[in-house]
Amino acid sequence: MLRPEHHEWDLIEQHPQLLDAVLLPESYVAPYPSGHSLEGHDPRKLLDAASAAGCDLWRDPETAGLCSRTILRLPATKRLHETPLAHEFQMPLDLSLLADPEARRHALELVLATQDGSKMLAGPYFDFDRRDSPAHRLNLQMARETALAAEDQVPGAFLQLTHHGLLRGLLTEVAADYQMVGVRRVVIRVRGLKSEQADAQELTAYLDAVDAFTSRGIEAVADCAGKLGPVLVAAGAEGFSTGTRFFKCVPAALLSASIGGGGPSIAAQPAGTWSEVAREPEQSAHDTRVANLLTLREHTDLAVSDPDELIASLRADGGAQPAIWANVLAQRRRRAA
Repeated sequence: MLRPEHHEWDLIEQHPQLLDAVLLPESYVAPYPSGHSLEGHDPRKLLDAASAAGCDLWRDPETAGLCSRTILRLPATKRLHETPLAHEFQMPLDLSLLADPEARRHALELVLATQDGSKMLAGPYFDFDRRDSPAHRLNLQMARETALAAEDQVPGAFLQLTHHGLLRGLLTEVAADYQMVGVRRVVIRVRGLKSEQADAQELTAYLDAVDAFTSRGIEAVADCAGKLGPVLVAAGAEGFSTGTRFFKCVPAALLSASIGGGGPSIAAQPAGTWSEVAREPEQSAHDTRVANLLTLREHTDLAVSDPDELIASLRADGGAQPAIWANVLAQRRRRAA
């Protein structure tokens, strides 16, 4: 599943065969603010591209960051200010206001109204750090009411927590809670986890979380997983999202200061490999993005059809990270046998 950059509609339209779905944050369909390089352009071009390509569409309500005080000063949040909750509630959002049933219902209705056409129905969600926290209770209330409102759409929920929360098993603790309120799919966002450099402890914690949900009949999808995604799929995750340059990890901060400038150069991940290399001078950035998505698609297909062969490909790569992932996967498969 692709998490596109704000201008990647051409990639979606031209290469739909590489994508099962497109995951769009709410700010990416909001009007372009004054001073933006695309000011005055149609803000729905990504939506139209996904529709034209025949891809499944998922919508990220993108509500967790509304609680951050930095929303008032970061230039990168200008489009986020144009999203429904930001329009209706004072920013930064005070979650205690949503303890009131009328305010909570209004917030839920605003978000669900944006979900037409999405294969999954997802309500507002907020960062949580404990099972007994007010934020977790609010997330469950939103998830319960979203599940009741779902008809043809899959009742889902975004779960956002910190890297520390992942390591101490917080997702495993709350899995039963989401089962009880009727959620059938969760999208997991771990702030500060560098997915493509995940070590054995981090991968094990993630796979424990996946098991906790899938054992209860809930599909688990890893958000911003990058090339770790196929590894998670091999161990039972329903899927993952990634970007072609960004969106390969969830930032540690609630809101990122980046406005899309700079960032890592686009390296190549050749077919059948797990490590990136500098792209050839004659290879364009666009062609490299497409080729990298094709490599991820091949790894994901292998993860589904033959996890043992995926483990062999990880070991054959020769890199330190793929070797760690191969060992974790192999150990879990031996225990499950």
